[in-house]
Amino acid sequence: LDHTKVPEAPAHIYCESLFPTKYGANALLGLVTKQWKYIQTTRPELYDLINAPQETSNLASTQRLQAKVMQEQLRQMLDQWLGQSGERVSSSMDDETKAGLNSIGYVGSARVKEDFAVDQNKDDPKDLITFYRLHQTATSLLGQGKHADAEAVCRRMIDERSGVCIPYRILAKIAKARRDFSAASEYLQKSLQLKPHDPDAHYELGVVLQVQGEIGEAILHYRRTLADMPNHAQANFNLGAALQGVGRFEEAIEHYKEALRLKPDLAEAHNN
Repeated sequence: LDHTKVPEAPAHIYCESLFPTKYGANALLGLVTKQWKYIQTTRPELYDLINAPQETSNLASTQRLQAKVMQEQLRQMLDQWLGQSGERVSSSMDDETKAGLNSIGYVGSARVKEDFAVDQNKDDPKDLITFYRLHQTATSLLGQGKHADAEAVCRRMIDERSGVCIPYRILAKIAKARRDFSAASEYLQKSLQLKPHDPDAHYELGVVLQVQGEIGEAILHYRRTLADMPNHAQANFNLGAALQGVGRFEEAIEHYKEALRLKPDLAEAHNN
């Protein structure tokens, strides 16, 4: 057999961006062949990579049959991967690492929604490019310690898209950096009004409340975090410390032990 003459199998390359789901928009799901790129979202896109490689002309409305064929191929691929559950196998990354990455703006750290169906009532990511750029700018300014500038950008984000919790999370970080824990608490509560089942926000609010001496409320929010992220070592430790502070020593010990199971070198847990 002459391996140099083996015909190439047709390539179908899958690509995705789930980041727009953080803004309440549809995801971007794509299928690419040698000639065509199809992108499934609110307003689908189809590009001819051979005749127009710059991808400046969306052919989805004129090459409807080609778009339909690739849409069906994409659907079959997703059905095969997702199976009956509709979900992929989650990352092996521990909950605390995911939360840490999420707090500094890394996309892959989750809190995106793995929803592969297109909802025509949701925004198209193409319409949110300006908001996305504001988000990246605010995150960058926060990282540089330019809090006043970051705050101003967050206000613009809220004016443009008031139903997204992200700017309130950033404003809470700014308030914590200024040691204005009351303001941080208000921003996090606003974030949770918009997204009640956000374990990262519950954790951050628990930290702020614990600093303010609101131990009972802090315990509730740490428990909400651990309901969704049981392998969050720091949340277990903080809950142990909060329980210790109100004299519930046996419960505190159990959470210290769990924190050490997840993070054996956590010195404070050994000490406590």
